[in-house]
Amino acid sequence: MGWLFKERRGPAWKQGWTENTLSSISAPPLPLVTIVGIVMFLLWVSSYINFKTSMETAVINLNLLLLFLPLVLIFIARYLSAHPSP
Repeated sequence: MGWLFKERRGPAWKQGWTENTLSSISAPPLPLVTIVGIVMFLLWVSSYINFKTSMETAVINLNLLLLFLPLVLIFIARYLSAHPSP
């Protein structure tokens, strides 16, 4: 029934709680760290390969855009000069 009544706890209770929690933390086992590291490395390699191919495609598309952009601008300028707005 202690949960029905408010118990006053001072800063000493909080300090003891944090000290107990921090002292009970330990590092994960080395095999678990190794497995997680290998999985993260394989995920990174697969995403890097996809990233590299998509970047190559983007560079080719950008080069094509820069190749044809002057032609498109010339045609737009000719159209606007032939059909002036009122």
